Amino acid sequence: MASKTAWKHLTHSLLFIPLVAICLAVGGTLFLLLVTSADSYLANNRVLSEYENDLRATEHSPNTSSVMLQSRVTRPPGNGQHCFYFVGELRRYQGTRASIQAFYNDKAQVAFVQNGKIGGVIPSGLKQLANWSTSAVDEKGLYLVYTMVGDFEHTTVLDLRCH
Repeated sequence: MASKTAWKHLTHSLLFIPLVAICLAVGGTLFLLLVTSADSYLANNRVLSEYENDLRATEHSPNTSSVMLQSRVTRPPGNGQHCFYFVGELRRYQGTRASIQAFYNDKAQVAFVQNGKIGGVIPSGLKQLANWSTSAVDEKGLYLVYTMVGDFEHTTVLDLRCH
């Protein structure tokens, strides 16, 4: 009788081993995917932070003031499997658009707010002034100085913000 019980336990144990192996393989794969994804996410945030610092260090046109700054890692404007880094500062100005454009010239990209929309090549979620969560109700005299850079060299498959 004891050998029959031992045989039964051995059979159950042998059936249990493949189940444990499958669970470990699936769990290990998911863990590696999570760690790799988190690493990609954090690496993209570090790159974005560098672009933020660059824009903050940009000299701005006289008689302008900052309204707010937004930045994000985003998907490309078209199709693609790479990330774009967007950093934009909404600013209020006095004077003419021509003077603002002339001031920034090659330093940064500039787009003006008109009819509640921001021009330029920026992420679609930020084209509407309302999406900037700003108390600047009066859109007259607002412009956006921004940087939008694509990362075409690194694989960012695991950062879902880029898809």
